[in-house]
Amino acid sequence: MNQPDADPQIEYARQMLLLNPLEEAEQILDRRLRYKQPKTSKQQSSEEHHADLAQKELVSEQLDKLRAAFWSLDDRKLKQRLTAIDTKPFPHLSIIHSKLKSVAECRDQFQQLKAHPRCFPEFYDKFCKLVIAPPAKAVALRMKYLEESRRGLMSPRFPKPKKYRQLAHVIKKEFPQLYELEKVWINQLLAKRNRISTLDNFYWAMNKVVYGITYLIVMLTLGFIIVYGLDFLTKLLSYLD
Repeated sequence: MNQPDADPQIEYARQMLLLNPLEEAEQILDRRLRYKQPKTSKQQSSEEHHADLAQKELVSEQLDKLRAAFWSLDDRKLKQRLTAIDTKPFPHLSIIHSKLKSVAECRDQFQQLKAHPRCFPEFYDKFCKLVIAPPAKAVALRMKYLEESRRGLMSPRFPKPKKYRQLAHVIKKEFPQLYELEKVWINQLLAKRNRISTLDNFYWAMNKVVYGITYLIVMLTLGFIIVYGLDFLTKLLSYLD
C-alpha cells in the first residue's frame, strides 16, 4: 500500500526546525526561497552555482577585502565600498553584506563604547572582530573568545571574567543597537555568570592555599639554613680557638 505524500507545509516546517540559524543561515534562506518560489529559486540556484560561480567568488573576495580594512577606513570610503558591492544575485552573501552595513551605521556607537569607563582593549578588539565576521567563522570565534575570557581565572595578566560580564551587561543595557549586532556572544558571557563566579572563588581560594604552602616551605628552608649555618659557624670558631 502506497504511503500518502507528506504535507508540503509540515515537511517544510520539519526541515526548517532542524537547521541552526547561527550556522546554517544560507541553507535556511535557500530553503525558504525554494518553498515560496520553487521554480524561480531552482533556476537561481542553478545559475548561482554554475553560470555565475566566478561572479560569486569575486563578490565574496570583495567582502573579505572590505572586512579586512573595515575599521581602518573612514566613514565616507567605507560607505562607498559598501555601496559598490552588489550581492543581490547571491542571497547568503546579501546577509553578510547587510550585516556589514548595519555595523557601519553604528560606528559612532563603537567609539562611545571604546571610551566607556568599563571598556578594555581585550573585549573591544574581540567584539569588533565578531560583529563583522562571516557566520561560519563567527561561531568558531565565539567559542574561542569565550574560553579566552576565562584566562583571568588562572593568571593576573589577563582581565577577570567579571570584567567581561560587566561590559557585556553595559552593552546590553546602554548600547542596544550594538547588542543586537552580536547578542549571541554577549548572552553567552552573561549566561556563564554563576558558574564562572563559583570557579573564580575556587581558584582564588586555591591560589591562597598554594601561596600559603609555598611561603611555609620557603620559611622552613630559610630556618633550616640559618640553624645549620649558625651551628657550622659555631663549630668553625671553636676549631679556630
